[in-house]
Amino acid sequence: MQKSPFEILGVKENVTQEELYRAYKKERSKYDEMRFEPGERGAEACARIDEIELAYRDAKDILAAVSVVEAEVVVDGVTGNRLDTADQLIKEKKYNEARAVLDSIDYKNGQWYYLSSIINYAQGNKEAAKDDLEKAVNEEPTNERYKSALNRLNAKMAGGPGANRTEYYAREGGQSPYTNRHTDRGEAPRRGVGPCDICAGLLCADCCCECMGGDLISCC
Repeated sequence: MQKSPFEILGVKENVTQEELYRAYKKERSKYDEMRFEPGERGAEACARIDEIELAYRDAKDILAAVSVVEAEVVVDGVTGNRLDTADQLIKEKKYNEARAVLDSIDYKNGQWYYLSSIINYAQGNKEAAKDDLEKAVNEEPTNERYKSALNRLNAKMAGGPGANRTEYYAREGGQSPYTNRHTDRGEAPRRGVGPCDICAGLLCADCCCECMGGDLISCC
C-alpha cells in the first residue's frame, strides 16, 4: 500500500504549515550528507530525498486545498473568507476581534502572517510583528508588498533610513510605524511660503523705501 505524503514525512494530516515544513527539513537532513557517498548508499539517499521532496509538495497542496474550506465563514447567511473578514476588522481598528478570526484558522499562509503582523504592531509588539512579516515573506518570497513592509519595519526598528510609510501600515495601528523624516530627527517640520508671508514682506519693503524717500506701494 502506497504511503501518503504525510506518512512519508512522519506527520498527521491535520498538521500546520509550520509543522509540515519542520518535518520536511528534519527528514531531508537525514540524507543530505549521505547522498554524496559512492555506490548504492549514495544512490539510495538521492532516491529518498526525491521522495521527501515530492511528499512535501503534495502535502502542501493538500493543506492549501483544505485551507480554502477552513478559511470560509458565514456571516448573516453570506459565505466569506475569514482572512478578508480579519482584514476588514483591522481596517476598522477592531484588533482583538481580528485576532480571534485569525486564531480560528489552522492553515497559516503569507496573508495570515501579514495580517497578524499588523495587529501585533498596532498593539505595540514590534518584535512579534517583525517575526510575522519574516514568516509572510518566507511563505511568499515573491510578494513585494510583504518584502517592502519587512524592509521598512527593520529600518524603523534600527532607526535608519527607509522608514517611510508602507501602503498598509500607513493606515493601520494606533501609532503609525513610520513618521515624518524631519520630526523623526527632532527637527521642526518645514513649511512653504504662503500669501501672508508675501504681503508682510512687501509691506516691510515699502516702509524701508519710504524711509529713504521712495514709495514701493503707492496706495499705502
